[in-house]
Amino acid sequence: MAVELSEAKGSLKATAEELGITPQILTRWRRERVVTPGTPAVSRAQVSQEQQEIIRLKKELKQAELDRIAEATRYLKKGGRHLLQERREIFRFIKAHQREFPVETGPPVRICKVLLVSRSSYYYWLAQRPTKRASENEAITQLISSLFTSQ
Repeated sequence: MAVELSEAKGSLKATAEELGITPQILTRWRRERVVTPGTPAVSRAQVSQEQQEIIRLKKELKQAELDRIAEATRYLKKGGRHLLQERREIFRFIKAHQREFPVETGPPVRICKVLLVSRSSYYYWLAQRPTKRASENEAITQLISSLFTSQ
């Protein structure tokens, strides 16, 4: 009740003098108070095990969200130059770096989300075989390279 009175008045010192207690005691009571919306304020000692578990889980969830943001930032740092590339370049980047970002739902899930490509497109790209034209181009490129290096 003293804590609510001090908050209503806005002056900690005036409330403490009015109640005949020191401002330090009132400050400590304010610090120890736990406020849950829709319920009266209680001290930390009176908070039930379940409420303490809820508070702990909320903190844990907040930390997990921060970890996810940090991981997404890591993707962006590594993939920044690839973000403006063609999809094939993005898929090559994902394939090259998927082991660096292990997650429980499969390696490319988060990295695909961060790089804004669908997983199905990535898996389709992985399953594709080179076209006849691409194979011919690769053979010609290798021939030219071998001729150039032999001279």
